[in-house]
Amino acid sequence: MSLTSPLKDPRSPIAQFIQEQFSRSNSITKTVNPQLRSCNTIKPATNNTWPYDKIGTALDYRIRYSFAITPNKQLVAWHGARRFITKPWDNDNDIPFNWDEVSEGESIPMPMVNGQLAAVAQGPYPLKFITSFFDSLDTTLHTFQPIGRRLQQDEERVLGRYCFVLALFEEVYRTGRSGDSVLMVPSPRQSLDELLAISEDAWIDDLCALSTVVKYRKKLSTIPV
Repeated sequence: MSLTSPLKDPRSPIAQFIQEQFSRSNSITKTVNPQLRSCNTIKPATNNTWPYDKIGTALDYRIRYSFAITPNKQLVAWHGARRFITKPWDNDNDIPFNWDEVSEGESIPMPMVNGQLAAVAQGPYPLKFITSFFDSLDTTLHTFQPIGRRLQQDEERVLGRYCFVLALFEEVYRTGRSGDSVLMVPSPRQSLDELLAISEDAWIDDLCALSTVVKYRKKLSTIPV
């Protein structure tokens, strides 16, 4: 579920909070929006391409964890991650897909070639690897308990890295492209540490600063869920 879903639901805690705190927003936006459109965007002082879109999606996940812990398999990121676990069988160098890793009742994305089901090979990220990432995320959330409380700086940065990876998985799901994903360039990561290290320190600084501003305004972290 994306953050827009509870925003559109007038019964959700987030929508109720916004209505209570910003009940006269229409008159404000009519004045402010034209002013914002005429302003210049102040970008971070960096020569590298700044991943605004990925940081924005990661912020979405981080804010969400301040209200509730969404089961992993309900996340868009989960469905994006699954796209890496299989691929069409191309040649003898491919690794057979390990069906023993599949839980009973669990569906697996089947590769298609020219509109037909293809022989299945292990994808760039094995099912066991993807499962271990989400299990580690669960453990981190259970340990940090981010709902309605301020995290320590080191905890915030760790959770921020998880959220950044979730953003990368979600991007794959929404764009339908995996080959040119950061997750694949220069090559698939081989460990959880490598996966979490994709995000640069400066990106996490930005994410943490944004999440702190958003979450700890008056009463925001005390909304019942």
